[in-house]
Amino acid sequence: MFFILLIRFYQVVFSSQDGSSCQFRPSCSHFGADALKHHGLVQGVLMTSDRLLRCNPYTEGLYPMAPDGQHREDPTEKHLLWSEKKKP
Repeated sequence: MFFILLIRFYQVVFSSQDGSSCQFRPSCSHFGADALKHHGLVQGVLMTSDRLLRCNPYTEGLYPMAPDGQHREDPTEKHLLWSEKKKP
């Protein structure tokens, strides 16, 4: 998918230069790629946009700490905008 390739480009070219500045685990770019891959274009873009808006210093105490003790735990499964019906 085109958007996943854009995210991968960002990870390789830009993120590798400035290091990890995301307070969350998974990082925002990994969150976005996972959301697009597993939930499709519309829900994936909306979930990624929501995540980018939440990645700021004012959300510091709102999410539990990840096991590494340096990041906040925030998996994609907790931010589904609508449930997906299983096909029979």
